[in-house]
Amino acid sequence: KRKDGNPWGVSFMRMFDMANDSGLFMDTFATDALPLYEAKMVHQFDHRWATYTAEGDSRDVTEAEKADPPYTVTPRYWVNAAEVEERLTKRDREGNVIWRWNRNWLMGWWDICRSTDERTVIASVVGRVGTGDTLLLMFPDPKHEAKVACLLADQCSLVHDYVARQKIGGRHLKYHVKKQIVNLPP
Repeated sequence: KRKDGNPWGVSFMRMFDMANDSGLFMDTFATDALPLYEAKMVHQFDHRWATYTAEGDSRDVTEAEKADPPYTVTPRYWVNAAEVEERLTKRDREGNVIWRWNRNWLMGWWDICRSTDERTVIASVVGRVGTGDTLLLMFPDPKHEAKVACLLADQCSLVHDYVARQKIGGRHLKYHVKKQIVNLPP
């Protein structure tokens, strides 16, 4: 058991800032691009919650679309895959790789949470994509990979949600609050 209160060995990341990094975003698909997911595109246990139309509006994914296994959501923006890979890598001052997320999935939660929302914590898993600043990421220690579904279930539990609701003072669920919410240990 870790003495620092972080038994999952979780680290956090905000991958792309939608304003400051907007110069990196592409309006159309390219062969070397990945979708840029925004929080509103996912929901609890659902990586295909909403999609963008050709007109640039977002809409919920229909039941018929969800019933189609190969269906994928369409993002508003695309981002270069190499840029995503660089964000999923940490280097020391000499440029040596000290950490790299090498899984094909990302776990995160909605930054936006209002008191009028049914749930405070909306967490999900998405593929290896770019994520905007409203979908904050968490990376559990890879040694717990066999139990990562349990971590997601805990993030989506009513108990976790209730505690988060008591701690939120505004409309955002940032890292400093997320770190205070108890999780079941692995």
